[in-house]
Amino acid sequence: ASGEGVGPVDAVISALRKACSEQIDFSLSNYKVDIRDQGTDAVVYVELALKRQGESSLGTGTSPDIIQASIEAFEEAYNGFHQESASSRKAA
Repeated sequence: ASGEGVGPVDAVISALRKACSEQIDFSLSNYKVDIRDQGTDAVVYVELALKRQGESSLGTGTSPDIIQASIEAFEEAYNGFHQESASSRKAA
């Protein structure tokens, strides 16, 4: 899937939203970047929060590449909603 957005991270999230087989309506409510170390050994730490219907799901990602770290964080947060939905279906 492809996506457009304001900057590469927004475009990646847009593409991932399109590619997800189970559509979950959410918004990005927080995005934080911390650069660990310096120079060529720098590692990017991304923390983001997705919000839907008043509930939040957090995700983190770590990589030398900010896009990869953002994808990892998005995947973790998105899967948090998916696991939450599956748990509530099992309980019903």
